[in-house]
Amino acid sequence: MISGLWEHLIPDSPIRDWMSCLTTYRFSLTLIKQYLGKYAEHKPGMTCHQLLALGREDPGNTSENFNMAYLAIRGSGAVNGVSRLNGEVGRQIFAPLFSRWPDSRI
Repeated sequence: MISGLWEHLIPDSPIRDWMSCLTTYRFSLTLIKQYLGKYAEHKPGMTCHQLLALGREDPGNTSENFNMAYLAIRGSGAVNGVSRLNGEVGRQIFAPLFSRWPDSRI
């Protein structure tokens, strides 16, 4: 688990607390609709429903909260880690999106 990794490597650190928040916090659908709904319709030309689907582990699960990291990886042409630790954390965060891939390829 990510929080366990950070607790082991960076005990009692504000950085660890920030990373834990970043990797586990999800945004409510109401909040995303409020702030990104009109943007989605005008700029990328998609419905709010389509934008919300890009930010879910399971795009078809309309009750799942929105995850900005999932949106970012789906909207990127390539993703890389800047360090070994970053790669390990990234693999844990994004493994659900690439369940059929070997860990070494995530």
